[in-house]
Amino acid sequence: MGGTPSRSMNDFVAKFDDDTRKKYFSGTWHEQGRLYAPFERDCRGVKAHYKILDDGTIHVTNECMWNSDIYKMEGQAYPMIKNSDMASFYVKFPWVPAGGYFVIYAEHVDKKNGIAFVAGRNFNYFWVLTRNKVYDKARVCYLLKELKLPIDYDKLIWNDGEKCFTQ
Repeated sequence: MGGTPSRSMNDFVAKFDDDTRKKYFSGTWHEQGRLYAPFERDCRGVKAHYKILDDGTIHVTNECMWNSDIYKMEGQAYPMIKNSDMASFYVKFPWVPAGGYFVIYAEHVDKKNGIAFVAGRNFNYFWVLTRNKVYDKARVCYLLKELKLPIDYDKLIWNDGEKCFTQ
């Protein structure tokens, strides 16, 4: 139930100026849903913490519950294209090649309320992130429906186990 794959990634990527990027991205985001990602297999309670550094790079700390332990991985994100308003980043973690990620949609209310959709190249990965652990899933589902992204929404893995759409 996604959109047409003939549209390019650039048609979907959000745009931000530097000040908005710094204000919007810094802080904690909670993963609410995602496409399968082998590096997150068996992870629960996934969170990402972003800190914008003075040089414009972003310090990233991802964490999840794995078995009964908290697993953390720290890395660095930096813009794919310097001086660009496109919300596209390379993210590099130790022992893992840098991957390209794109902010597809971002809705910022304040530090406690916000929604972001992030995708890997060609939508091979996709995450639904929110500022708050408790969120408005109806709003998220509405936005996904409106955006018509080229992904199979039925393949999204939701924390609550409930799909957005029924066939």
